[in-house]
Amino acid sequence: MKINDAFGLKGSLELGGACKINGVPGGLTPNGSGKAAIKFPIPRKLAGKAFEIVMLLEVEYELLKLGSMDFFDSMVHQGKGKFGVVAKWRAMLGDDGLEISAIGSAPAGSSKSEGNISVGVGGALLAQSLIKERSPFVTFEMVLLAGLESQGVGVGYGPVSTTLGGGNHLGKTYPVELTIVFDVEPLPAPKPVKTPIVKVLKFKVGPFEHAKMKSEAVKSSSLSGYYSWADFRNAITKLPQATFDEWESKDPKILGGKTIKITGYADTTGPMSENDMRYAKGRADDVKKWIQTWTGAGDNFFVVKSAGEGKGGTDKKADEKKLAQNRYVEVELSYLQ
Repeated sequence: MKINDAFGLKGSLELGGACKINGVPGGLTPNGSGKAAIKFPIPRKLAGKAFEIVMLLEVEYELLKLGSMDFFDSMVHQGKGKFGVVAKWRAMLGDDGLEISAIGSAPAGSSKSEGNISVGVGGALLAQSLIKERSPFVTFEMVLLAGLESQGVGVGYGPVSTTLGGGNHLGKTYPVELTIVFDVEPLPAPKPVKTPIVKVLKFKVGPFEHAKMKSEAVKSSSLSGYYSWADFRNAITKLPQATFDEWESKDPKILGGKTIKITGYADTTGPMSENDMRYAKGRADDVKKWIQTWTGAGDNFFVVKSAGEGKGGTDKKADEKKLAQNRYVEVELSYLQ
């Protein structure tokens, strides 16, 4: 940016600016009012890694002050020169935001000047946002002034005499403000926690007909003649594929995460206690052994009980085929979905 007749003097003042963030360059040239601002993206991949923020201001000038009719101010003064100023910060991106701390400011490159008018930086301020601010930023503010070397004004960035506040510098001061606002990539949205849903698959083993059994109490030896792993496999085809594969694997370590509830039933003939404890419970225990034979599942995740007489709606006068409908075992497979 070129400014004509800066500081109230004849000639020009040219300002150039740049920045570099984690090695990535960007432009930052002040406008006619001495301000410049850019937005710079900060990717989440930088999280946990320290990186550097650098701002650079380059100044080039050619100024002339004509003498006045005043006896004490009748000389012609001129000056030509260039210099640079750099400011640095250290930054770290974390879950709480962008943490920024100032390193400092210093001259950049070599300062050159001719004549007795010099342009220098009379004051500089580095500012930065706090870690939890939503729009993190860094700002480099300074004041440029023109003055005579005899008044203590030196070209570039360094100590300046009381000319800045004492009023004996030439012309006006010129403020410069460089700002970088960081666009920090937000944290990824947390994955929703899926609450496991307990599903239960029920199927029946039975009915048991007395004519096909050696005794009314179902024996494990008789079960092998009526049921096989294929029957169990067919009973659980409604399970989700992943769960079904786990059951079919017959791996006790995998099956240990499941629950098998087995309930035995008896018909309505005979004493209730005998139906309950001998026949219904006996059938449930035998089905448990049958499932263990094919799955290798341990006792620790079986729940076996008797419900006594079944729910077939038969009575003592019913024929054998109807009574058999009450002789069954209900199996419930619990699994997480």
